[in-house]
Amino acid sequence: MWDLIGWAPPGCVPPPKQGDPAAKAKKAKKASVGAAAHAAVTPAGEGEGGCSSAGSGYSTASTASASAAGSAESHASGALSEPTLSRCTAVLAALGNLNDAQAFLDPVDWEALGLPDYPEVIKQPMDLGTVEQRLAAGQYATVPELAADVALIWDNAMAYNGEDNWVHQSALKMKAAAERKFAPLLSP
Repeated sequence: MWDLIGWAPPGCVPPPKQGDPAAKAKKAKKASVGAAAHAAVTPAGEGEGGCSSAGSGYSTASTASASAAGSAESHASGALSEPTLSRCTAVLAALGNLNDAQAFLDPVDWEALGLPDYPEVIKQPMDLGTVEQRLAAGQYATVPELAADVALIWDNAMAYNGEDNWVHQSALKMKAAAERKFAPLLSP
């Protein structure tokens, strides 16, 4: 587990440091949101880190009020229109390139990370790579549906990780960034 000394279970990768050239080169190599390492995680209230991904959310007013706008963006097949799809893909790519995104790019491998309670705590896992795959497969009919899955990432991370955990803190930053980036797509 991560602690003040910096210990972590095998396979855990801390977030890259802001000025780390190796991290920048690695990030540049990954143009897609789909690949990255996991970050430390623990259940809320335990106070130390472990490894995982997960998050916070869009709910209530912003999603509900934008539902009609998002529905207007879909075409007869139920998938997002091409211009909206392109904009959503760009938003996901931008989120995936943020420094705090690394913990949220792939599904949490809770077994490998030794987190046996993860499936009990997190009933609906979500990550940016899965959202990107669903978007490419035409599984979102509206922008609010997409935004809700993205929000689930942050909700999960904050639910599983205590407030002092760096994954929780990264989820808060990612939530704020996602809300800013989705706002133009969700406004009527």
